[in-house]
Amino acid sequence: MFFIGHFILEIIKISLLGSLYALVLLLLFKVIGYFQKESWFYSVIENNTRFWFSTGAVISFALFVFMFTHWGNHGLGDSARLPLRNGQSIKQSDGVWTTFSTKTYKQIRIYEFAADENYIYAHIDRSPTAKLPGKYVIWNLETDHLTFFKSEDEYTEFAKVDNLPLPNEFKEFDFHYDLYWGGWRFWLLP
Repeated sequence: MFFIGHFILEIIKISLLGSLYALVLLLLFKVIGYFQKESWFYSVIENNTRFWFSTGAVISFALFVFMFTHWGNHGLGDSARLPLRNGQSIKQSDGVWTTFSTKTYKQIRIYEFAADENYIYAHIDRSPTAKLPGKYVIWNLETDHLTFFKSEDEYTEFAKVDNLPLPNEFKEFDFHYDLYWGGWRFWLLP
């Protein structure tokens, strides 16, 4: 049920964004056409409504398609998603289970994590599909390799040597989601 409501809100947001972007383009073309009367821009501004409507429709369609790409999909309804490198992602469902998948493990649940350009550092909850060899993991996003650590002490010792995030620096999914999808992405993308 949340899925349908969220989808309808996304459609409304997409149509508003498309209309706004079309209006900005129309105003830009008007300014250019005003100063260059022989240009193509001047002929476009002769029928403002048609230009605004058709451009808004094209932009809305493009935003709708973008919403389903790897970098545009943030989840619908009670699921949320953070895109990572190489088509990978961290997902959360029902606001409770934060998971990621690799070639080796179908689903690994995590409590908190830290991220940089190439790695995810996480405190593992458990895997519903397999027994995991540790409580902490470093996930190499480029190679899809997992390095497990049996305890917090073992991970902390390794992290200090290589100057990696310590467990007390790990944050929950909501923090990372707001950091990535907040700000300009919230206002300018579907």
